[in-house]
Amino acid sequence: MNNCASCENNGMNVMSFTWFTDQEPAPNFKKIGELAKDNSSVWSCGKCGTTYYQRRGTVNDTMVSLNPAHCDSLLKWGNKTLHLAPTHKKTLKEIGGIFQGFVVGIDALTYPCRCKIKGKGWLDFCIVSFQPFAPAGFEFENAEAIYLADEVEEIEHSSFSLSREARHALEAAVERDRDFFPTILTAPDKVKFLLLNMQHFFQQGNYKAPELKVIEQWQEGGQYIKHIPDRRTITWIIMNPN
Repeated sequence: MNNCASCENNGMNVMSFTWFTDQEPAPNFKKIGELAKDNSSVWSCGKCGTTYYQRRGTVNDTMVSLNPAHCDSLLKWGNKTLHLAPTHKKTLKEIGGIFQGFVVGIDALTYPCRCKIKGKGWLDFCIVSFQPFAPAGFEFENAEAIYLADEVEEIEHSSFSLSREARHALEAAVERDRDFFPTILTAPDKVKFLLLNMQHFFQQGNYKAPELKVIEQWQEGGQYIKHIPDRRTITWIIMNPN
C-alpha cells in the first residue's frame, strides 16, 4: 500500500517519495485533481494535509510535495495551452534567455523580467519559463507565486536582473551537475561577489545587478562576499515551449 512519506517521517515535509503503480493508495489519500497535459494527478493526505503532485515515471511514479498555494496554478497548467503573446516576444529577446537545468532532469528556457499580472499589478522578480514539465518540485516549492502565460498583461526589463553574460556564466559553471554554480561577479568598486546557486536576480546594498561583470571562476581561498538568493521572492510565469 502507498503511504504518505511525510506522515511516516513524524510529520516532516518530505519533498518526494516513490509511488508504486501496482499498489493501492492508503485510505487517507484522496485524488483532488487531474492534469490532462501529462496524464497525472494531484493528491492530498487526509491525515497530515500534505498535497502531492504525481509525476509519471517509466515504471513507478514519484509523489512530489506541492505548496498548497500553488495547487490551483498546477491544475490550470495541466489543462491549458500556454503560449506567449506576440507583443512580449521582442522584450524577451532583448533580455536574453538561458537554459536552466531543473531537478527533474529537463532544461527550461528562462528569462528574468518584471511582469504585470492581471489583477495583481507589477511584480519585479519574475522568471518566465518555457518548459514542457509541470511547475512542481524543489525550484517552485518556496516561490512567491506561480502564474501562467494567459495571466500576464505586460513584460519589461527588471532592474534587479543579472546580465545575460552573468546568467550564461552561471549556467555553464563546471559544477552545475551537482547544483553548485560557483561564479564570481565584480562590481564597479571592485567588490567581488560569489554566487553559488543558479540565480537570475541580484539584490544587495546599493549595487545594481546589470553592472556586475563576470571576471573569473571560483578559486578556493579567494576574498568574496557570498550572495545567496531568496527563492521566496521569485514569481514564476509558466509557458509552453514555442
